[in-house]
Amino acid sequence: MRSNPFASYNHINSLLKDHQINICRDTLIHNVKDLGFGSYFAAHKPRLSEKHKKRRLRWAKERVHWSLDDWRRVVWPDESRFTVERYHEGARVICMVGERYEERHIMPTTKWGKGSVMI
Repeated sequence: MRSNPFASYNHINSLLKDHQINICRDTLIHNVKDLGFGSYFAAHKPRLSEKHKKRRLRWAKERVHWSLDDWRRVVWPDESRFTVERYHEGARVICMVGERYEERHIMPTTKWGKGSVMI
């Protein structure tokens, strides 16, 4: 689970069977929970390079002291995004409580391409 937090319970169970450890899936889930782990929907965030991260941080620091009136002057788009391809939408991660937003547990997303439509 630590080496591959996106592994499913079925995959983990098949790895155990490869080592002659035969337990049912429900027993595996129960034991994983006893160890403090749980299965959660993976958090998603944009796939960002270091350059993107630095630019976003600079942008946020420049606006940290903005008033409510400053933010009211921002034009917010009302576009809706519909995903045609549902590849990672239901991805799950096995991790401990409070670890969902750690880098290794986050499913990166790509803004352009891969079958999405903006309306």
